[in-house]
Amino acid sequence: MFAVYHGGMRLLFWMALACAGNAAAILQTGDSVSFAISDRSFVFNSQRLGGPPAPTGISFQFFTAPLAGSTQFDATLESADGSVAVAVDNLTFVPGTFQGAEYRGMVSSLNGRFTLPEAVSAALFANSQAVLVLQNEGPAVALGLASYSLPQELEVSLSAGNFSVGALELGPAFASVREDAPEPDYGWVSGVVGLAFLAAGLGLKRFCRSPAE
Repeated sequence: MFAVYHGGMRLLFWMALACAGNAAAILQTGDSVSFAISDRSFVFNSQRLGGPPAPTGISFQFFTAPLAGSTQFDATLESADGSVAVAVDNLTFVPGTFQGAEYRGMVSSLNGRFTLPEAVSAALFANSQAVLVLQNEGPAVALGLASYSLPQELEVSLSAGNFSVGALELGPAFASVREDAPEPDYGWVSGVVGLAFLAAGLGLKRFCRSPAE
C-alpha cells in the first residue's frame, strides 16, 4: 500500500502485500498502520456455547524484526465507520521470540489489551468488523518481519469470560502518514498506478477504508 499526499489531495494506491512478497512500513512520528479485524469467529463459536454475543476482551500482539532504542505507540480500536473508538496509550515494543514456518528467532513485540463493556464492544463490531490502529508517537521506526506481510505479523484474540478465540484479519494493512509529512518524489507514481491496475486485473482482493480525518 502506498499513501501519497499532493496539493492537499490524498491518493491511496492499494496493493495486496502478500503478492509483493515481504512487506514493511516505515512510520515517522504520528504515522500509523491499521488492520481490519472480524468478530465472526467469536460470535459463531460463542453462540454455539451459549455465550455472549460480543467479546469483552480484545488482545493483540504485533511482531517485527528486533528494534533498537525506545518506542512509543498508541493503539485505537474503532468501528468501521469511525463513530466509536477506544484507546490504550503509551505502549512500547518489548523483546520476544517468534516461532513460525518462515522465521524463527528474536523479535520485538507490541502487546495491548482492550477490556470493554459488552455494549461498547457490540457497537465497535456493529458490522462484524472493527479497525485496529497502531500509531507511532515515538521516533521513526521500521516495521516488518522477514517473509511475512504486515497482517501476518499481527495476532488478535477475542474473549469473554473463560472463552477465547482468534480474530480474523481482513485484507491488507494500510499506512496513514501525518498531514505535515514532507512532500515525496512523485516520479514513481505512474509506475505504482500501472502495478495497481495490473493487480486489479489479476483479480486481487482488496480491502479499502480511508483513515478518519
